[in-house]
Amino acid sequence: MPFRRRLSSLFPMSRRSPFQHSEAGADISELEESRDEVGSLPPSSPTFRPGTAGSMSAAHALFTPGFGFAEEQNLPGELTRPTLAHYRRSSTLSVDEVVGEKTDYSLQKVDQSFTDSQLDYYRIYETMLGSLTAKNSEGKLCIETFLHSAEKNWYRRFGEAKLGRTVVSPPEVGSKKFGAKGVSVTVREASSISESERTASVGAMSHTSAEQFFTTANYKAPTGISKLMMSKIPYLAPDWPLYAYLMAFGQIVAVNSHQITIITGAQGENANKLYTIASIYLAGSLFWWLMIRRLASKWALSLPFVLYGLAFFFVGLAPFGTTLDSRGWIQNVGAGLYSFASASGSLYFALNFASEGGVPIQTMIFRATAVQGVQQLWVAALWAWGSAMSANHTSQFTNTIMNSKVLLAIMAPIALLFVSVGVILLFGLPEYYHNSPGKAPSFYTSVWKRKIVLWFFVAIIAQNYWLSAPTGRNWQYLFSSTQAPVWSIVLLLLLFFIVIWCVALYTLSRFSGHHSWFLPIFGAGLGAPRWCQMLWSTSGMGLYLPWGSTVGSAIAGRSLWLWLGTLDALSGVGIGTMLLQTLTRHHVAVTLTAAQVLGSIATIAARASSPDATGPGAVFPNLAVSLAGLGAWEFWVALLFQLVLPIGFLMFFRNEQLFKP
Repeated sequence: MPFRRRLSSLFPMSRRSPFQHSEAGADISELEESRDEVGSLPPSSPTFRPGTAGSMSAAHALFTPGFGFAEEQNLPGELTRPTLAHYRRSSTLSVDEVVGEKTDYSLQKVDQSFTDSQLDYYRIYETMLGSLTAKNSEGKLCIETFLHSAEKNWYRRFGEAKLGRTVVSPPEVGSKKFGAKGVSVTVREASSISESERTASVGAMSHTSAEQFFTTANYKAPTGISKLMMSKIPYLAPDWPLYAYLMAFGQIVAVNSHQITIITGAQGENANKLYTIASIYLAGSLFWWLMIRRLASKWALSLPFVLYGLAFFFVGLAPFGTTLDSRGWIQNVGAGLYSFASASGSLYFALNFASEGGVPIQTMIFRATAVQGVQQLWVAALWAWGSAMSANHTSQFTNTIMNSKVLLAIMAPIALLFVSVGVILLFGLPEYYHNSPGKAPSFYTSVWKRKIVLWFFVAIIAQNYWLSAPTGRNWQYLFSSTQAPVWSIVLLLLLFFIVIWCVALYTLSRFSGHHSWFLPIFGAGLGAPRWCQMLWSTSGMGLYLPWGSTVGSAIAGRSLWLWLGTLDALSGVGIGTMLLQTLTRHHVAVTLTAAQVLGSIATIAARASSPDATGPGAVFPNLAVSLAGLGAWEFWVALLFQLVLPIGFLMFFRNEQLFKP
């Protein structure tokens, strides 16, 4: 019977129906039978009768005001032996009873989460409510906005405590701090302050003490390079610890399977080289994922930089080859090492800032767009390097620096820099990255149940099959003009990938502060900018514009190409943010790794069987010359694939996002 009904049977009302009376008797009989299981009652124990004084005294003995069960009480007419309820209470264990004096349990070393156990932010919010108006109720005094700011401030103070500081900054949200009159309280001479001020000062000391952030007193603050890597640069990016810059650098220098052909310098004529590079990229993706699931994350995040260093070192050694073929093979080894290391790029994206808490979605968007913008510049420089390596096999480039032994003096410091970054990450990453990965039940099956993940795989296969083969030609268009000077193209790159990108970054982060879905919806809503970019560059439509001078025509064509590339990068950031708002970090990592494997396979299949394997073909017809290309089925099939993909992302993201309004 429910507890409420049993309690009412022990406290009968003055008027009870016979049905209620029999119910109460049945309930009390159940209690008597329960006691008989523990031990028989003494002969002097009163018999339970509904409505009698004996039952009332028994009820008083059984139920105490705090819903506790009364212990043995030697009062006349009451139970003298422990009841079943007494045994139930005495058998419950607390955490302190189980742990005792031991301090080596793993769960005792878990970092705290933001709960405002000290009521610091509660008091700040209580003070701020004094200025509540209809205008600011939806702004800084909105409870959700305040909690985001409070959580961010708490984790910042927690970071100060983890660095070994005994005194951390006071709790602060906006311009409000914990303490008297809205400012933090400082401790002065005891003789010069009153008792109330002394109490406030002691309270401020307790709220700025680092001990409140740790569950045990055994925490050891990092030292040396670990402490340096966890520090932050106040004026550059106050939310970024130093190790996050290095991990962002690892994401920047990595290129995906769709752009891996840039490294080879191939533009459709060397199928075997593309197959080799794509296969190496596929094997690298599997290797880094197995490492991240078997070993601590620090190994998979530091070793790729060593391979990057070796890749640049081999490029510097290439001029020392005795023949053109030997130099080409040395360069191929460097390209292979680079492609194998770049397969780890998804891990840097998924695991960056994994040791931090309280990161709002707008901060994640800011970081993702910042890294993506810098990566565009790196890809452009990487293509120039790959193009120079490809041209190095021709006689007209025998006197360039790519064929000079001076190249080793340039590449050796770069290689040393990459290796140094790898060593710093190995020993300087926070404790989170030093822990061995745990086992997650149904880890892989849970990924397959996400429709947005399956659609993401479909998008990777479709885009790589139709768009990967002409990638070399697409990038060649940027520097292929004989009219526009190189410095003008460089200025255009800086304009679009720095100035315009920063404006977009600021705008998107501001909108995402109130609407976390804004960037994903905006990115998917852009449609197919990459397809448009390739149609413009590979079909020949952008080679000449009959507007003004030839120089102006070349610059205008490259400006449109860069604008479409900027939109394509924003679209990629939007899709990546979709995954971050739908999956956990490790699920994002396995999703991106699987996408790299599928992308590599699709790239190989595209070079072997796609209609645009060795040129634009009917997929990208020159509509400026003739509209006859609109009759080709290849054009419409490729376009249909690119237009359907955003619709699927918009539909599945609405159903599966975790940051629902």
